[in-house]
Parts: sequence; structure tokens; C-alpha cells
Amino acid sequence: MKNAARLAGAFVLLSMLALTGCGKKLDNTSVENGIKDKLAGREVTATSVSCPKDREVKQGDTFECTVTIEGGQTLTVTLEQADANGTLNFDPGNQVLDGAAIASQLERALSSGSTTVTATCPPTPIVPGGNGSIECTTVASDGATSTLVLTVKDGQVDPNYTTK
Repeated sequence: MKNAARLAGAFVLLSMLALTGCGKKLDNTSVENGIKDKLAGREVTATSVSCPKDREVKQGDTFECTVTIEGGQTLTVTLEQADANGTLNFDPGNQVLDGAAIASQLERALSSGSTTVTATCPPTPIVPGGNGSIECTTVASDGATSTLVLTVKDGQVDPNYTTK
């Protein structure tokens, strides 16, 4: 259960700048809405996003925004200004996992001989800070069902699990 369980790649938010009398600043509303939109594309519903106000446009600058998702969990995402035009990159890092990849790895690990196992995990498990646990359900070909609790540390799913 290594990096395959992690969403790969950074998201790009395009030209989120506003021109002000003091120079170019990022358009805070556009940045926050862009984060919501990009997470929605990964089946994560952000109910609110809070970023630092009046951020100057400066290539290489990094800053953090706090995202509250449906259910009340919070994530911290780091954004980097990719250029002097307000283009931003961000990656939710090891906090947003790929549930289908986790389920597939469980199925391979638990199936043996004539017994096959089907695993179902949340599509996009959220693990704030990259540490916590997720629950997946398994059904064996003989009809036996289990709920497995998987530990996540630093965004990596531990191959050992407990049964709930």
C-alpha cells in the first residue's frame, strides 16, 4: 500500500491575480474558489477555504490555505506561485488518498487460491495531516464480510489492518 494510494500530481490554478494600485496581488476569492473547484474534481467537497489576504504576486512564493471539507475535517494545502502572472500550483499532498487504489491493493493481498475478495473503500479518503485511519469493507467469494480499519501514517497506508 505505497504511493499508489496517493493522488499524484499537483493541481494548477490559472492566473488568479488582481491589479491594484500597489501592484499585482492574488485575487483571494478566485484562489479560494479555484481550490474548491480542483478538489471537487477529486470528489472532495470543500465547504470553506481560507487563504491569506492581499498576497503579492511573486514567482516562487509559497503560502498555505485552510480547507474545511464536508463533515468538518480540515486540510492545509500549500500553494506555490509558479510565475509572475498569478499562476498557482497546489497539491493536497498525503491528505487525500485514492480509495480505488487502496481497494485494489486489499483485493490482491486478501485473495488466495479459489477465494476472491472484493474490497470497497471511500472513493477519496481524507486523512488530515496525512495521519489517521480509513475503513474499507471486504466481501469474500464465500459471502464472509468484514470491515477493515487501515492506519495511514505520513500518507502511506499500513498493510496491516484491524477488523472492526
